[in-house]
Amino acid sequence: MKKFIFVFLLTLWTVPLLIPLPQIYETEDHKSLAYEDSEFINIDGIDIHVIKKGEGEKTFLLLHGFGSHSYTWFKIMDELSKIGTVIAFDRPAFGLTERVLNSSLRFNPYSTDYSVELTKKILNYYEIDKAIFIGNSAGGTVSILSYFYYPEKVESLILINPAVYTGNNVSLFNRIIFKIPHVHKYGPYVVSKLLNENGDQIIISAWSDPSLIDDETLENYRKPLKIKNWENSLWDFTISSQNNNVKEKINEIKIPVLIIGGKEDNIIPIEDTIKLHENIEDSILVVLENCGHVPQEECPEIIIKIINEYVFK
Repeated sequence: MKKFIFVFLLTLWTVPLLIPLPQIYETEDHKSLAYEDSEFINIDGIDIHVIKKGEGEKTFLLLHGFGSHSYTWFKIMDELSKIGTVIAFDRPAFGLTERVLNSSLRFNPYSTDYSVELTKKILNYYEIDKAIFIGNSAGGTVSILSYFYYPEKVESLILINPAVYTGNNVSLFNRIIFKIPHVHKYGPYVVSKLLNENGDQIIISAWSDPSLIDDETLENYRKPLKIKNWENSLWDFTISSQNNNVKEKINEIKIPVLIIGGKEDNIIPIEDTIKLHENIEDSILVVLENCGHVPQEECPEIIIKIINEYVFK
């Protein structure tokens, strides 16, 4: 009887791990989805998707948020390139950057620490000493951490609806649960199914006026979901998220900081953006009416005007 129970339990544990999962999307090579201005630079064995424009004394390094990618900057890149060099790149797990399986490397490319390390390596790749970091949402957090890790690389910060007090951190307990073989196998599938069914709605929620979103925008946000292993890398990114203690160090920032908040942001409450301004001495705050979480897409002309005034004040 004990032997039967053991075999039964072993079967219950093993069989789900052997069942193949259906593919939600037809997958493609990351380079096949490139834009006209795309380039891929190999850093640490990963093809990082970069879009670089312009030239000049100033350099702007653009960092997208969670679930976003370099496309979010398309409406302001050309104008920014008139006053300096502009570099937008896709962090691992997002955009058109190669999806490398975490287990194939000796480091975790999906950790916040590596995202910060990558900002320095990209600037070094292009032989750029220092840049103005422009970060939206989680990209704002990476920008701030880059200042704390590599202050010599950061000239100033422009934070657009930064996710400092509202983040994607996963508790230690949940990270342990997520690594259980069954959860680790089915988690990516569940994530891909949810994004397949609700992805457009998530994008729409980032705008204060959804009527401004066209089919081209939605299609560009669907594009990364066609890359091979995208769901596994997004899962690895999610379970790698942890507390970075950036909130406790905010008042230590000693460089110029411009904070821009969309008043109708449904993802990062405007109160959090105002709180950040209050905690960074001498920071400048601009609150935009009728703008949501991605004003660089929804209100690009205003964003360009504000950045120009800030850089050349």
